[in-house]
Amino acid sequence: MSLDILHIVYITLAVMSGMMLPTQGAINANLSHFLYHPTQAAWVSFAGGLVCMSLLTLAMGYALPEVSLLTEVPWYLWIGGLMGVIGVTSYVVLTPKIGVTSMMAAALAGQMLVAVTIDHFGWFKTPVNEISPVRILGVLSLLGGVYLAKR
Repeated sequence: MSLDILHIVYITLAVMSGMMLPTQGAINANLSHFLYHPTQAAWVSFAGGLVCMSLLTLAMGYALPEVSLLTEVPWYLWIGGLMGVIGVTSYVVLTPKIGVTSMMAAALAGQMLVAVTIDHFGWFKTPVNEISPVRILGVLSLLGGVYLAKR
């Protein structure tokens, strides 16, 4: 597969997005000390995200979703928000206990295991990328690198 410029841009944006996760975890963990409770810090994080996402949506010329449309969304598509709550709260609670690197290493391990499974089966209408020996080696190499970075 050749890397065209658009693909390189997408990968760069994905790396930059990934750079925000440990930063967000550290910031929210610090916020939980300031507010005296991790769930309050997670709440502030989500409230800030809701405001920013609302403003971005409106700035792009789109309306916020109508309640009637939201009531038609299948129940299982709402669990993304629940997963976000679990993820952000886990970062807030666990980062001060195990550190940013350990938190990211463990989170990345979980992300990679689920990612190859979702890719392999094409769950949630994603493109199918079957598990192959090369992909397994790539995932193991990445996880090995995360492990070594923690040592």
